Amino acid sequence: MSSLDRIRLIDPLSIDMTRHRWWWVAVCLYVGAVFLLPTFAAHSVPQTGASFDKLYHGAEYLGLAVIVGMALNERWLLTILLCVAVAGADEAHQLLLPLRHADVLDFAADVGGLLLGVGASYGFLLWYRTRRILAKRRPGKDK
Repeated sequence: MSSLDRIRLIDPLSIDMTRHRWWWVAVCLYVGAVFLLPTFAAHSVPQTGASFDKLYHGAEYLGLAVIVGMALNERWLLTILLCVAVAGADEAHQLLLPLRHADVLDFAADVGGLLLGVGASYGFLLWYRTRRILAKRRPGKDK
């Protein structure tokens, strides 16, 4: 088995959709919220500084990356590609909304947030699995 297969960067065709169906339900609801909330809230969006706006964008796509990563059974490269496509579509969608505009910096904040989400998910799962493996090897543990 190659190192790429071990960290599951590729092979999207082997995803067990029945096992991950609830993650896909969460992805659909999350992406729906990403696209619909700005449509309804275009008039009631509070005016914040640019730095807070970018933090909101980053946090939004951090959450999306975590959910998509779980739905795709930890295929992180595919997760990044799918989330970047959603971020681009979101910015293009904002071109069609009154009182909203697309911004390259918003897209960059989206991508930064999703990369943080992928990195945090990968790091947490690596830590969690290593901890479980070490707990099983601990001497004196009766099972």
